[in-house]
Amino acid sequence: MAKVSQRFWSFVVLATALAMLSVGCGRNDLPAYGGEGVGGATAGSGNRAGFGNNAGSGNNGGFGNNGGFGNNGGATFCGDGVCAPGESMANCITDCHPLCHDGKCDLQYDPLVCPEDCATCGNNYCDNGPDQFNGCPGECACGNGRCDPQVNETYLSCPADCSPCNNDKICSSWESPKACPNDCFCGNGRCDAGESTFNCQQDCGLCNNNGVCEGAENIKQCPNDCFCGNGACDVGESSGNCPGDCGSCNNNKKCQGMETPWQCPNDCFCGNGQCESQFGEGPDTCLSDCPVCNRNEVCEGLENPQGCPSDCYCGNLQCEPQFGETQLNCSKDCGEPCNNDNDCDVGETLNGCPNDCTCGNGKCDNPKDATNGCVTECKELCGNGKCDCIPDFALGCFQQDCPNPDLCSML
Repeated sequence: MAKVSQRFWSFVVLATALAMLSVGCGRNDLPAYGGEGVGGATAGSGNRAGFGNNAGSGNNGGFGNNGGFGNNGGATFCGDGVCAPGESMANCITDCHPLCHDGKCDLQYDPLVCPEDCATCGNNYCDNGPDQFNGCPGECACGNGRCDPQVNETYLSCPADCSPCNNDKICSSWESPKACPNDCFCGNGRCDAGESTFNCQQDCGLCNNNGVCEGAENIKQCPNDCFCGNGACDVGESSGNCPGDCGSCNNNKKCQGMETPWQCPNDCFCGNGQCESQFGEGPDTCLSDCPVCNRNEVCEGLENPQGCPSDCYCGNLQCEPQFGETQLNCSKDCGEPCNNDNDCDVGETLNGCPNDCTCGNGKCDNPKDATNGCVTECKELCGNGKCDCIPDFALGCFQQDCPNPDLCSML
């Protein structure tokens, strides 16, 4: 009897196990989230089990199409614009796409997932090529309020959109320390124009390797510049220890060749008209030989174009006639030429000389427009019943408006 009972209960356990399998237990290869059951389209039992189309019960379960009860349940669904817990690029790219809505159609799934990024017209972004083809070239045009590198816009090509300073810590050719201090400064890691081993050693280095021992260079740190035989009698050298460089003095009041202040004081001295920076002369130690140059783009004091080209130049918004600047050779600083003789002469323009140059001002200046070559700005005079001799003749309505040509011959 005991054997029968034992066999009976074995059948009961086996039948129960088969019954459980018939209603869809979880898959053994997915112990963390349960398996795929048969109680619905993707229902299951286990940690992420459920019934319904995508329903579940358990830690991430739910009831309904995408509903949920449990730790992360709720009325969320793929496509609601929110990358909710449990959603990722793997199972809901529509909500979890990290680069959607950036105005760029640059990923292979952008047309499907982010169509607004691929609709080039109206996305407030320059899509070079598609914009022109789709009829909205204005989104890539200079003057649209954006600096578009896609069409190579820079400050030089489109100052209306692009700031002169791009704040990239690099002093570009059109930038200056005054206009762009965030880019043009000593310490940006580049030896820019106006910088040298003397005024910006951290960018330009101590040794400039030009074969001349100058500034703070010394024989220990700059052996390529400071050595006996470089043609200059450097500090520490003399006719005794380096006669090849130091030689003798010619007493011509010019410091040249191998002469030095300590060997040839009659030639190498402050006041000889030469700024000898290699011997320590500068604006602070010898102003007469070394004019001040503060590099503020203003030509002032003792500065001149030769000694201070970074401050004294055409384009610094100062007219410097003492250095030869005129209206003809430097209209940027001295203004455009204008002699007010009622003729638009060479060099004169509507901007600088509106009394002489009338073309392009949008109004009729009679008779100047006719003599300046833009008589069409006075086309309203044609057919007005009044004899305006020169413009009527130029416009081809002389016979109509001037039946008595003798009136014009008396002018």
